[in-house]
Amino acid sequence: MNKLSIQKKPFAYTLTVCLLIFCPLAEAIGQNDSPGMPFSRIFLPGVHGRIDHLAVSADEKKLYIAALGNNTLEVVDLEKGRTDTSLAELQQPQSVICSSETDRILTSNGGDGKCTIFHCNGFKQIACIDVGDDADNIRYDSASHIAYVGYGNGGLALLDLNYSRQEGSIPLSAHPEAFELDQARKLIYVNVPQSDAIEVVDMKKKAVIASWKIPGAKGNFPMAFDPGKQRLFIATRYPSKCFVFDVNTGKPIASWSCSKDADDIFYDKTTRDLYIICGEGFIDDFKEDTTSGDFSLSQRIATRKGTKTALYNPSDHTLYIALPQTEKQEAELRIYKF
Repeated sequence: MNKLSIQKKPFAYTLTVCLLIFCPLAEAIGQNDSPGMPFSRIFLPGVHGRIDHLAVSADEKKLYIAALGNNTLEVVDLEKGRTDTSLAELQQPQSVICSSETDRILTSNGGDGKCTIFHCNGFKQIACIDVGDDADNIRYDSASHIAYVGYGNGGLALLDLNYSRQEGSIPLSAHPEAFELDQARKLIYVNVPQSDAIEVVDMKKKAVIASWKIPGAKGNFPMAFDPGKQRLFIATRYPSKCFVFDVNTGKPIASWSCSKDADDIFYDKTTRDLYIICGEGFIDDFKEDTTSGDFSLSQRIATRKGTKTALYNPSDHTLYIALPQTEKQEAELRIYKF
């Protein structure tokens, strides 16, 4: 089992926090474009290249960032406003989850297809499981302690975090991107861009039972699920659009344009805001009308080109978003309170 290298970064070097500053809009986009909104900032010095998915601890004191291009998992102390721990020697980490029930952190690594499991406290490595090529997105079932990991040319690996072992896999038609668990129906909705479809998996049968085509669009990467209204939100890249699917019929019931290169999407059922994180360099905030149910652009917040991934906490309406390094700007974590 490969050992993870844990690096402590000097306090003076890592602590650079600017609270409640305004993010200037790089260029005017139109009447609905926001000139920016207040956010907190924590710089991520020494983090290079692309940044992928994020996770937060149950007590919301630590944030975990899969720094894919840096081959590290960055651990940010949200209370102190700094990153002081870096788990190195990972191979292109793409996703991360934190399980408070098992005291485990799980990362999926696209470079070698392995998933690393280690303790939340002290970060001692517990296991390294080879699930197959291009280990990618993770979703976690806290009741069963099973983590589902998308990988390879088409599959979901089932990892038991209690016993740190793989408990089978589910075949798909091609490589999966974002997917969501429907606990009430024991179904999994999976974005499969190469098939231009959403594949529906039966958790008990461990098999695909339906495939819903995306009409007139390709590149369906991000997904969000609204169990209350039984609908999925899907963003596509070609063209740049957002679709709403009714999971009862498998049919789209609405669609509209959004910014380019969408890679993450979140819906807040309390505020009825839909946030789409787009690599073009924007957060698109679409507000749902309480009467008609139609979505319209409320604000477009500038981030940085190549910023694709984020984490949204609906309990306090907080969005954590990681911006990659540029020639003149170091990587940083921004925290928006909506």
